Amino acid sequence: MTELSNRQFYLMVRTMDMYGGSFAQCIARAFAAADLRNREKLFIAFPELVDRYGPGSAFYDVVQKETK
Repeated sequence: MTELSNRQFYLMVRTMDMYGGSFAQCIARAFAAADLRNREKLFIAFPELVDRYGPGSAFYDVVQKETK
């Protein structure tokens, strides 16, 4: 399973919702609603979205700085 802290996960979902297109925003909502088993399925199915909006990405860094 992809290991993110609760804060990292929250920021990734927020980043995806803020900076993503309509598809990424829908996936962000799916991540937010998913239990752990389904969340892992989303991580496996959409690794490019996790890379683009997750920890270490430029979008993520902007949102992280804004929420400190």
